[in-house]
Amino acid sequence: MYLRESKQKRADGTAVTYLQIAENVWSPQKQRSQARIVYNCGRGDQPEVIERLRRLAKSILKRCSPEEIVAEAKEWTRSVLGLTGTSMLYLRSGDASGLTA
Repeated sequence: MYLRESKQKRADGTAVTYLQIAENVWSPQKQRSQARIVYNCGRGDQPEVIERLRRLAKSILKRCSPEEIVAEAKEWTRSVLGLTGTSMLYLRSGDASGLTA
């Protein structure tokens, strides 16, 4: 599962970003994986949506430490995690002590 951004352009020319929790599921008919939306979180510019995602991340980190995540997934990239450059340095070094939840 991952957090997906869906950007849409409105009739007035403004862009709106929607956040969704998605997973890739194999489609035997099409012989490829397809994204399946598990949950539509809402618009990315709404503070309550961001707060809900922060609470979700915090509850995930209670059950799985950042150190475990870093140790198992060093190949994650900045685009997948959406981290700052400083956080990426911690990930690449294998030291998650500088990551904040």
